[in-house]
Amino acid sequence: MEFEISRASLWKDDKPLEDDRVYYKILPKYLDNKEKRKVWFIKINTLEELIDLYNKEGSLIIDEDYFDENIKEIIIYDDYIE
Repeated sequence: MEFEISRASLWKDDKPLEDDRVYYKILPKYLDNKEKRKVWFIKINTLEELIDLYNKEGSLIIDEDYFDENIKEIIIYDDYIE
């Protein structure tokens, strides 16, 4: 399964972790397609892979993308966010 991935301590454009499964796409920022944004993704195919990510990185938040509710996001919670 493909998840957007980010880290609370980094800007969204920064690569959130060094992993061969992490890659980015350029997606529309808003529904009107006028602005673009760089979005990082990770492929996680099993619960074991998700647990391995948790064991390596610590607390994770699973939510939906702010701009597209069809994209599920994993946030590595390594800093305070509101």
